[in-house]
Amino acid sequence: MTADEAKTNGRSALRIVLLVVLGIVVFSAAQSTSPRDAAGGVLGFILIIVLVGGAGLLFFLPTIVAVRNPKCPYQGVAIIVNLLLGWTGLFWVVALILAVQGPRAPVVVMQQQPTLVPPTVANWYPDPYRRYEQRYYDGAAWTPTVTSQGVIGTDPL
Repeated sequence: MTADEAKTNGRSALRIVLLVVLGIVVFSAAQSTSPRDAAGGVLGFILIIVLVGGAGLLFFLPTIVAVRNPKCPYQGVAIIVNLLLGWTGLFWVVALILAVQGPRAPVVVMQQQPTLVPPTVANWYPDPYRRYEQRYYDGAAWTPTVTSQGVIGTDPL
């Protein structure tokens, strides 16, 4: 279902609810014996509908926020927590916090390049440039002389 279809379905459902409420109000007004009773009954009924509707909207606020937040990584969890445990109050707050979460930023781990601290003794060492298996260090600097699988060669730096 697309977002436009969901909006259309939601608007249609709201119209149906409003028509039912209007029908109940008109029916209750027609049943009363005096105009004063009719007005009081209608206003009382409207007040009850508003209070129950407001409480329902408040209770389902985390679900509404989660559904309207498509980038929420905890959308399903927020809805389930709200529906099953939202009545406790504490879990209603938890569901609301989960519902307003945005996407998590990816964690980037940077690996630092090893510093090329040369040894002090002339010998064969693992190639610090990682192009060959070993490279010869002459005691002062790395040389272009390298080995790979036991074959000695020269690295054209």
